[in-house]
Amino acid sequence: MLPTGEEAFCDAMEQAVPGCRPAVAALLALGKKATQAQAVVMGQHPGPEEGKLTVHIRDQVRAISAKTKDSILQSLERNGIAAPSRCRSGECGDCRTRLLSGEVFAPKAMEHRRQADHTYGDVHACCTFPLTDLEIDVPPAESC
Repeated sequence: MLPTGEEAFCDAMEQAVPGCRPAVAALLALGKKATQAQAVVMGQHPGPEEGKLTVHIRDQVRAISAKTKDSILQSLERNGIAAPSRCRSGECGDCRTRLLSGEVFAPKAMEHRRQADHTYGDVHACCTFPLTDLEIDVPPAESC
């Protein structure tokens, strides 16, 4: 009988490709994080269903609730905060928001950020979901 589990998989890969164990372990860890993120968004994760979202708009700061099943944009709108948006699919970038702290998940099919967005920590609020409490800087809606 073959051994099962991550350790056995890493052992088998190490035998096939000597020196690959650290890379294989890192890929397994990334897969777990992605699976957990998808489970949170789909409401299948035992973690908290709601967290805190600290929102900076110009010189104002507001703390609101954010459900893990709602996009950042949905949470803003549900709490009466007007934020720029247009396509609601992540393609146009109007809802670009600076992530100051926290962890988020964006479904791969909706991940249309530019390299500069990744560099500066910008997310598309319409298709990004909170995994932890977040702090964000949102451009005012009237500036779009």
